[in-house]
Amino acid sequence: MTRFLVSLALCCSYAQALPNWVDSSHTILLPSEVSEPLSATHEFPLFWWNFVVLHLEGSAWEQVDDFCKRFNRDTKAWVRKSACGQDLSQFEELLRAWAADQDRREPAPTKRELKAALTATLAKASLPGAAALLPVLRSDPLGSYRKLQDLLLARLQLKLETQHGYLFDPVTQRIAIPIQLDFPPNETAKTKAFQAAMEQALAEFKGLHLAGMIGPQAATLSNERQIYQDVHMISWAGVFLLLAQIVVAVAIRRWRLLLLAPPVILSTLLAGVATYFIFGRIHGLTLSFGPGIIGLCLDHGLHSCLNPDWKGAWKANWYGLLTTVVALVAMLFSAIPFLRQLMVFSILGLFFGFAIYWFLHRCFKRYFSVEPLMIEPKPNRLKLAFTLSALAALVVGGFLLRPSFGMQQMNYQTAADQELMQWFFAHLPSESPLLQVYGGSGGALAPSLAQKRFAQEHKIELDTASRYLPSVSEQEDHLKAWRGLCAEPRSAEETLFFAPFWNSICTPGRGAETLDRGTPPAYLRDFYFHQRWVSLWHTQNPHQADLVRTVYPGLKSLVEIVNLFQTLLERETRWSIPLSIFLATLLLWHYYRDFYLVALSLVPFLVGMGVFAAAAMAFHFAISFISLIAMVMLFGLSLDYGIFATNLYTGRAGPTGPGVWTSVVFAAVVTFLGFLPLIFCHHPVLVHLGEALVCGTAGTILGSVWGIPCLHWIIRETR
Repeated sequence: MTRFLVSLALCCSYAQALPNWVDSSHTILLPSEVSEPLSATHEFPLFWWNFVVLHLEGSAWEQVDDFCKRFNRDTKAWVRKSACGQDLSQFEELLRAWAADQDRREPAPTKRELKAALTATLAKASLPGAAALLPVLRSDPLGSYRKLQDLLLARLQLKLETQHGYLFDPVTQRIAIPIQLDFPPNETAKTKAFQAAMEQALAEFKGLHLAGMIGPQAATLSNERQIYQDVHMISWAGVFLLLAQIVVAVAIRRWRLLLLAPPVILSTLLAGVATYFIFGRIHGLTLSFGPGIIGLCLDHGLHSCLNPDWKGAWKANWYGLLTTVVALVAMLFSAIPFLRQLMVFSILGLFFGFAIYWFLHRCFKRYFSVEPLMIEPKPNRLKLAFTLSALAALVVGGFLLRPSFGMQQMNYQTAADQELMQWFFAHLPSESPLLQVYGGSGGALAPSLAQKRFAQEHKIELDTASRYLPSVSEQEDHLKAWRGLCAEPRSAEETLFFAPFWNSICTPGRGAETLDRGTPPAYLRDFYFHQRWVSLWHTQNPHQADLVRTVYPGLKSLVEIVNLFQTLLERETRWSIPLSIFLATLLLWHYYRDFYLVALSLVPFLVGMGVFAAAAMAFHFAISFISLIAMVMLFGLSLDYGIFATNLYTGRAGPTGPGVWTSVVFAAVVTFLGFLPLIFCHHPVLVHLGEALVCGTAGTILGSVWGIPCLHWIIRETR
């Protein structure tokens, strides 16, 4: 379960502190059959457990208790439950609610048992150091809070031995302290404050060192921090590269090329507004990936301004646009809402950009006419050998490289974090629980009791609301028996000291708890969110899991839900990418009516893919779903280059090709420089995107200026 939560945390980390009209939820990343059960890990406090892992030097156990006292005091503003030390004062609300329902939950004690418990508790309250326990003792003289402690610890299920009351691994000298925070994972500002208070408390104890923190809040914050660092670096690198391009444009006396930037910005803004009105909100990830795709419309401006007298330039631009769009249209039918929104945003932006450039070219042609450079690539055997090697690498990579669709591919971890996670996972139970979300306005106690009965019949461990409350009839029997104790004689000291206890069990008109009110008791709020409840079925083998699913169809474990998401991505990739290539090929054939020219225009994409495949095999790149999104972007931009370069061999580009080659080289180099900073990032999402786009774009440049001329030359020579 924790493995999934750590992987999922990235989905909540992209769009923190964004305006209200920007969506930052993770549900848009998931198909409908996956989003509801996964939303439980974000909504229900049951999943907000983290583990603070400390390294113990020598036998400094006496420092652990002192640290826990300081820790519980300094972090109580952010902690809901803590297994650090024996201090119960921070759980006063929880324990008070638990004690208040003791007469509903348990049979009444005998008169003798109650008298003995009151006497023993009074004696305990008089001992030195019992001041912190007084509120608990006064409301819970029978010590029912111990059962609550046992129930809470049973949820953790870590395979670690217990020493001095702590989960301890003697091999690594690590202590794992379970902490349930009081806020969801996406509220990273609170996580920062909590971690700062924890580290400040730990600094006073020389025998204890923080090995790390594991859990949804910790992982979300780690991913967010790294993304912000990477984006900060990209921003400065982008400014530097932009200034460098401005300097180069001025130095080569082609400053009018700078006028092509505003239309891209305007088309992105228009696409954003249109997407917002279509979907009601726009996701932060759409704003991250979309502008990169929309930036492809810059190619249309370059081709037109560097070939102002070529009447066929805008027809070639039109087919370049359509071949890019069909690559995106295939993903409009994806089951993943994010991909649908991203494709709408990108397609609209491309059309807006195309229209703006066309209008400027028609109305202000003299401002958008640039003299091309004298670029005329000549084929030779060395360039031909490179092209053939790239195509061979693509074939070999097709057999050796396999993309990973697991969500862990999108989670940032340092080397220390990876080692800590491997250690932690080795001590988790092998079976992941089945997740059941149920309830509504009708209450939760009755369905929870039915679950409990089924679990008991088949000896299946179940964590559900009825584990903490019995049926209404049992509660009423218990309440009646407890009220009989109110009339028993007691001393003035017992009456005064245990006033909270007596006020609770002797309240007139006190009835059973049915769990149909708006806010459940504090000890059950882990299972509750907006009139919905959650249960966890801890099955030990496939047979038990099948038994549960016979009565409650559709239940899945968190691992199965993640695997379902992975299966969905694999299935969609199998049809969407071939469909994109097929549709683009049809458009190219409609444009050229010659299969040889169609194949020639695909050379930049194939060489780009080959260069990426060669780099992936040589440097062991991790290929994820993000890499495949990059391939879609690469496919779109490479076809623009392929169409214009191929047109030189059809007679459609005029007698010379400097304008075509200049526009292709400029467009590819600008795109390459725009993606280059990504390879210096550390977050896997940005790294995977950068590796694919930088290597692929470099390959498309060479495939355009080397591959197409060389292959056309060698084929013409052999005819």
